[in-house]
Amino acid sequence: MSARGHDIHPGTLGLVCDGIALNEALISDDLMEARFLIRLIAADALALGLMEVHDAACWLVCSLGLPQDPPSPDYPEAAFALSLTLTEARHVSQLVTTGTHD
Repeated sequence: MSARGHDIHPGTLGLVCDGIALNEALISDDLMEARFLIRLIAADALALGLMEVHDAACWLVCSLGLPQDPPSPDYPEAAFALSLTLTEARHVSQLVTTGTHD
């Protein structure tokens, strides 16, 4: 799989795409969609062995809470931490897959 001319592991690319969808859901205040996507990201990261992504996703799961509860005030910080770990996972995937990075 290629993105901007760099090979990326398909699983990592899927995580990045889900992360983009998660950000869009959070920006539109669609917390139901965000709660769904973050659980998907956490499960996929665990399956891929990306523990830093998994841990950041779990923090966001906890920060968003249950549907009947308002999210924790730290959920924007948790979302930002997840975006940073997803970016790092993408770069690591490029290094492992192709031996290059941008």
